[in-house]
Amino acid sequence: IGDTVIIRKAGMVIPEVVEVVKSKRPVDAKEFDLSGSVGGKCPVCGGLIARDPKFVAWRCQNIAGCPAQSVRRVQFMAQRNALDIEGIGSVVAEKLIESGLIKEWLDLFEVTAGQLGVLNLGTKEEPRIFGGKNATRVCEAVKRARSFPLSRWLLALGIEEAGETISFEVAKFHKDLEQVASSPLLDGIARLGILYDDLAAVSPFKRDDKPKNDEERAERRQRFESLKEKILILGEELERQGVAKRNQKWARRVEEKRTKAVPEFLPAVGPKVAKNIVEYFRSEAGHHVLARLRKLGINPAGDSQQGKKGVASADLAFGGKTFVLTGSLKSMTRDKAAEEIRARGGSVAGSVSKNTDFLVAGEEAGSKLEKATELGVPIRDEKSFREMLGLTPEVVPAKALNEEQPNLL
Repeated sequence: IGDTVIIRKAGMVIPEVVEVVKSKRPVDAKEFDLSGSVGGKCPVCGGLIARDPKFVAWRCQNIAGCPAQSVRRVQFMAQRNALDIEGIGSVVAEKLIESGLIKEWLDLFEVTAGQLGVLNLGTKEEPRIFGGKNATRVCEAVKRARSFPLSRWLLALGIEEAGETISFEVAKFHKDLEQVASSPLLDGIARLGILYDDLAAVSPFKRDDKPKNDEERAERRQRFESLKEKILILGEELERQGVAKRNQKWARRVEEKRTKAVPEFLPAVGPKVAKNIVEYFRSEAGHHVLARLRKLGINPAGDSQQGKKGVASADLAFGGKTFVLTGSLKSMTRDKAAEEIRARGGSVAGSVSKNTDFLVAGEEAGSKLEKATELGVPIRDEKSFREMLGLTPEVVPAKALNEEQPNLL
């Protein structure tokens, strides 16, 4: 408290503390204690709070009963990339929970236009009624959301680290949500991650943790070889199922008879997020959501284009290719661009790496363009990207497509 800090813009808008200027620290400065400042309780519901060991964040542990969390979940599921419930902004979400009209986001699927239309967005003294037209619009959007694909619903669930790209990848190799909930593929990917962690822990070749004697060295080597064999068996099974592929460098080592190399498999989604998804559906919250969805008659189908009638081979021309989008496109939103890429079998990543196949750079492209240039990643401007998609070269003015509709509320 009282410190001077240097802040910079991280990403697009997020302010990031770069460092503390300790030379300017007051002599009476005290370390800020977040837990102590709120008495160890959530300021909204009074539930206990705890530090997430993986992040800086402190979280309220009253997941089901905290009104603030319920409001944010309503907002999150209503966002455009998830279930796209037009008209559900922060004010409406807050009033839905505050009024008791809904207790959780899935309750919205049982609310009628009549109930929603009389919702007071103002105060008792100065009422502001939601209105019939707005209520009808929301109910129509809710109805449309019932038929949205699996990837949109997975995103709407708000599973930790399962963002838009991960949700789409998971949806590609599952037929519906029920299959995701009991997925042996995700469980296998999670187990693969644990095996790799165990392998690193027992490695007899670690410079900072060498075996103390010959007996320990022999024991660790035996364990190391056993784990390698388990990784190979599990990795090959996941490869056969189409949810993992071999690292090409390791594959070349195998071809060159360098059989001592550690097996390297790259799963479609990371082991940590696979573990998060598996644990979510095994949790009480996951069981509750599945039960509610069954009651509502909702079981969203997977997004895979494979095997669908009427899909030409050209539609999967981006199969196995990874794209990164940066900057503003004039003829389509970035969401639409990502949708076009995925419809053709490609995937969209959030950052540039040596595994990126193409960077699509619109106007005002930033650091991603610099990184792609540095790594030699092929760069496509909007015109050439549209040609890759097989779309006409004409570009529609940005205002017509990128400008969001104003939120009347």
